[in-house]
Amino acid sequence: MTPVTAQTSIYAVEAQSGASGGHDAAPGFTFAPNANNFFNVLSTGATNCCGLGGPLTFPADGADNGVGTNVTGINSLSSAVGNTVLPLLGVFIDSNTFNPLDTAPAILPWDATNPSSLAPLLNQVFYIGDGRAGLNDIAGTALSFQAPTNANTLYLGFADSFAFIGPPSFYADNPGSLDSAVTLNVRTPNPNQIPEPTTLALMGLGVTGLGFRRKAA
Repeated sequence: MTPVTAQTSIYAVEAQSGASGGHDAAPGFTFAPNANNFFNVLSTGATNCCGLGGPLTFPADGADNGVGTNVTGINSLSSAVGNTVLPLLGVFIDSNTFNPLDTAPAILPWDATNPSSLAPLLNQVFYIGDGRAGLNDIAGTALSFQAPTNANTLYLGFADSFAFIGPPSFYADNPGSLDSAVTLNVRTPNPNQIPEPTTLALMGLGVTGLGFRRKAA
């Protein structure tokens, strides 16, 4: 299990700065590129935000603040747009060709009430949540995330901003963390061959939990 703190920015990858207002670098999991790399990322724990104190009430699927998230992408990564705030997010990159000045790919919006398995593009931020089908359903079927053919690193983190709108920022006052179990399965074209899970190399530190969004005074 890897701890993922709420102060971790999904935009702080490959030693790039991810936000103002304090943040942790996203932890990266390295693997050999392959068109048949599929990941499961199962997470437990809770977070909060905004220095509100009190119990940690944001689950890995994120919280409903009535508005959702619309955080602007930076460092060649796509924007993060969805109907919950502070869910666990992921992004696949090719560390051999990563350039923070490249054009970001299209947005991949999420609906936390109906999460699904995904095949995101390189540098396309995608929703993971607790890694299971259904909203906050610990008995839900594990979701599967297919890595792009050239990808060699998976990063985990959060998208935060003032009121969850605009450039990444306001990470420093987010308490809590998630524990994430990342498993890679290499699926072969032969349907009779059962792949073995692969242990991944973890780069960097864990990711922290999240909380409710700030309001203007």
